[in-house]
Formats: sequence, C-alpha cells, structure tokens
Amino acid sequence: MLSKNLPALIILLAVSTFSFAQTTAKKVDDLMRQYNLLGQFDGAVLIAENGKIILKKGYGFANREWQIPNSAETKFRIGSVTKQFTSMLIFQLVQEGKLKIDGKITDYLTDYRQDTGSKVTLYQLLTHTSGIPDWDNESFFPEKARNRYESAYFIKTFLSGDPTFESGTKFSYSNGDYFLLGKIIEKVTGKSWENNLQERILTPLQMKNTGVDLSGKVLSKKALGYVRNDKEFVGEPYVDLQNYYSAGAMYSTAEDLLLWFQSFDNEKLLAKKFREIMFKALEDKGFVACGSWVYSKPFGKLKPQLIEAKRKHQRFSIAHDPH
Repeated sequence: MLSKNLPALIILLAVSTFSFAQTTAKKVDDLMRQYNLLGQFDGAVLIAENGKIILKKGYGFANREWQIPNSAETKFRIGSVTKQFTSMLIFQLVQEGKLKIDGKITDYLTDYRQDTGSKVTLYQLLTHTSGIPDWDNESFFPEKARNRYESAYFIKTFLSGDPTFESGTKFSYSNGDYFLLGKIIEKVTGKSWENNLQERILTPLQMKNTGVDLSGKVLSKKALGYVRNDKEFVGEPYVDLQNYYSAGAMYSTAEDLLLWFQSFDNEKLLAKKFREIMFKALEDKGFVACGSWVYSKPFGKLKPQLIEAKRKHQRFSIAHDPH
C-alpha cells in the first residue's frame, strides 16, 4: 500500500474454483456485515464462481460526512494493486521486444546512477529484489508526501540512494522499484504511463470505471479515505498521488477488478509463457511474484460458525502491505 499510515477501504474480490452455493454467499455477507458493525471493514465484496457473480455488495460508507453508503459501483483507491497493472505493461513490452526482462535500469534510463543502474534488472524491480531503498517511510510521509515533485527531481532525490543490499540477493518492498518501471515504460513507448495503461489494458478489457486518481481529479462515486484512531474515524492525511503514480495511484471498482483478474487466464493481454513468468512466485523470498504475492494453498476456516470452504486449487493474487 502507499504507507502504513494511510487508511484502506478494502476491496475484497474472490475469483475461485470452489463451489459457492447461495447459502454460502449469505454467510459471507453475514460475516462482512459483522466486520462492518465492528468498524473493521468498509468497502465492497464481490464473489464470482466460473465467471458468474454470486455476491456483489457494498458495506459501510463511501462518505461518512454525508452518510453515503458504499456499493458495488463505488470507486476505491486500490493502492499497491496498481503494481499488477505496471507489471503487465512491462511484460507486454517484453513480449513486443521493446524491453528485456533481464535488461538493466541504465539500458533505458541513461541518467540514472550508473553504479546501481547497471546492475539492477527489470525483473529485480518487478520482484522487489533490487536493493533500492523505498522512499515511502516515516521521513517522507505525510509531510513531504503532500508536495508534488517533477519526476527527474524525484528520482534523483528519493530513488538514487545507496542500495541496502546486493541486487537479487534479498527481498525488500519498495515503491521506488515501480516508480522506476513506470518511467521505463514512458521512455521506450514515448507515451505517458497513464496513456499506456488506458490503451493497453483498460480499453481492451472495457474497464470503464478504472483509472489514475491524481490529486484534484473529480471522480463520480468515489470513496473518501478515513483513518480510525482509538475513538473515531478521521479524514485521511492529504498526499499528492503523483508521487505514487505507477506504484499506487489507481482507482477501480469490484466489477472492474473481476474483469482484470479474469484476464489472467486468457491471452487477451499477454501470451501464456509471459504470464507464467509474471506469476511465478519466488518462494525463498516470501512468495513474491511480479506485482503480486502468489500462493497455492487451501482456505482454512475464516470463522467456524459462519463459513468453512474448501477448494481444490486457487491462484491467490494480492497486493500486500509489508508494514
């Protein structure tokens, strides 16, 4: 996510192979309503089985000031799920021969510091194994995060520090990895990351309620963000999302994210051989893949008296907040 200090209006999306009866969907609904009553969940839930939606519902408020409820059409900031889209753009360009997955940063961003950039590969950026330190920390958030920085200045100031470890040897979550990937996409295509996103992913998938939520942009049906302290909910601190663009600046809806996850199982966006690389988990580094964490294991009991589900197989792709 953008920061451990930012609130998360969570979109829960399950696309699975286990057989959900309507009674099970009701139990999930009961569970989420309980979480909402306890102040633990505001957002939207969508469950689909074999492409058929069996539960689609909002919980809590998109706007607490006006008591506007969430719905399945509410637009949420999706934070680090943005990284999945940036990863897809990189692999599309690899498929087209415009990038090499083992190419180095300085092969494309020639102004980046040579000692680090000539060693770090695109794959290491994709899997957070570059060693480039993450700028999104307590020294940056929230004071510096409120400012808008020109990208060249931002890279030089916040993304060009000394590496914390030798590239490829360890895992360390870094928004900076995906900021650099966004600039590489722009460099090789001559188009903005946002235009690439629209042309290469959102339009082909007809994701009409997904885009980049830059600060100041007016969006219909957009959820506001809140932080819950010990006593009450308060508005989230302001940050300029330009600083997070290809790492975390997108918004979407539960229905649009269903279209996105369904695309993982066909070749509409990417050939199978590249999808296999994109979703290959590095098990020795916490099951991180390229923009996702990928697990293959059965569900346990979410809550004994409410839901117990088993499945034969599921690919579970998530964005994870390491904090």
